[in-house]
Amino acid sequence: MGIATLILGLLPTILKNIPGISAKIQQIITDITASTSAVLASGVTSQPSINTVLAAWLGVINALKADPTFPQNALGSLAQVEKIVQATLLEDETLAKSIDWSKLQPITPVP
Repeated sequence: MGIATLILGLLPTILKNIPGISAKIQQIITDITASTSAVLASGVTSQPSINTVLAAWLGVINALKADPTFPQNALGSLAQVEKIVQATLLEDETLAKSIDWSKLQPITPVP
């Protein structure tokens, strides 16, 4: 989960520093940042919690893209951030599928 955790730590700063974001979207970013911080602080960086927060960030990105007042010159940067989030979600999903849970067995303690 290292890359997902890193991305979750960076996204709030990246998005908050894009100029021209409306106060409403800024508030949503603040709210999701609080959720992100809670997830990271809890140490529960399992797939459902991380993916849920990443999906929320994708929602913010889509809202920004649909905002007619969003600065056109920032759309390229926003598209790159979107690619990073999508790639992180895809990589996490791929890794989760690659684990064969049936092969995991309890470890026998050494006497």
